[in-house]
Amino acid sequence: MRIYNNGDNIYTGALQCGGGFDAYLQIELSDIEVKSIQFIKLKAMNVGLSSAVSVDKIKESVELALQSFFNKTGEIYFIKTVSYIPNDSTHYHLYSRIVYEILNRIYTNSKFN
Repeated sequence: MRIYNNGDNIYTGALQCGGGFDAYLQIELSDIEVKSIQFIKLKAMNVGLSSAVSVDKIKESVELALQSFFNKTGEIYFIKTVSYIPNDSTHYHLYSRIVYEILNRIYTNSKFN
């Protein structure tokens, strides 16, 4: 998985496993609590992995990652925005994995690509 720190609390995760198990997600963290995360639809790929992803399922995946991370570490992170590709993978557990890995790298002060 490639994870990038784009600066200004913006992080991108790209998971490329092949066979339809590819996903892209960009999150922007906030220093203060956010009432609701803004979900931003990016430009669709020319050749996509699905006809359309469910933004509701992506929301659930992001919330699951936040809760799982809190349960493990006790740390709370606030996400301001989530950007996604509308015809990316419908394997929604991949989005949870991306968010969790981004938070874990921040928490452990690990390097970003």
